[in-house]
Amino acid sequence: MPKISIIVPVYNTEKYISRCIESILKQTFKDFELILINDGSKDRSAEICNFYSKKDSRVRVFHNDNRGVSYSRNYGISMSNGKYIMFCDSDDYVAKDWCEELYKTILKYPNSWISCCAYTINNESKKMEGIENFTEKITYLDKSDYWISVRRGTSGACWNKIFRKDLIDKFNIKFNENHELGEDVEFTIDYLKECDSIVLV
Repeated sequence: MPKISIIVPVYNTEKYISRCIESILKQTFKDFELILINDGSKDRSAEICNFYSKKDSRVRVFHNDNRGVSYSRNYGISMSNGKYIMFCDSDDYVAKDWCEELYKTILKYPNSWISCCAYTINNESKKMEGIENFTEKITYLDKSDYWISVRRGTSGACWNKIFRKDLIDKFNIKFNENHELGEDVEFTIDYLKECDSIVLV
C-alpha cells in the first residue's frame, strides 16, 4: 500500500498533462501512486495518460465519461490505496519536494489542516507570480484563524494540501458534484471541521 495517493482529474489538457505527470514522477518522495482520471477528454489526453501508465507502474489510469472535476476527484478517492490523499490539476506542475515536505508535515501534525504556497505562471511570458508565500518557516494556527489563510490566497484549493484518507472516509467528505465552482472550497472546509489546527508550510 503506497503512503500517498495523488489524484489528477484530466480533461482536454494535452498541452500540459505530460509536464504535470513528469513533475510528479520526479518527486524526491517515491512511495506514492498516481491516479489519473480521464474525464471523457476529446483530445490526446487519454493517449498520454496511457503512455505513462505503461512507463511507470505507480501510474493508474481510469477512463470515464465526462462527469466533471468533482466526480473525477471523488472517483479517484474511491479508487485510492494510500494512507494520505493529495490532488493536482492536470495543467499544473509541482516542485520536486512537494510530496516530501507535506508528508513530513502531516507526520508531525497529524490532526492539522496542512497547506503550502503556490505560484501562478503566465504561459506566454513565463513570469511566475506568488500566491503570497505564507512564511519562510511553518506557521501553526488555531483553526479559528482560518481567515489568515484566506487572505493569503490558497485556502480553498485542494491541490496545495495533504489529507488523511481515514478522516475523509470516516466523515464521508466528498466534492459536491452539483457545483462547478468552489467545489474544492467546500471540500477543504469540511475537512478542516475535523481538524484541530492549521499548519501553513
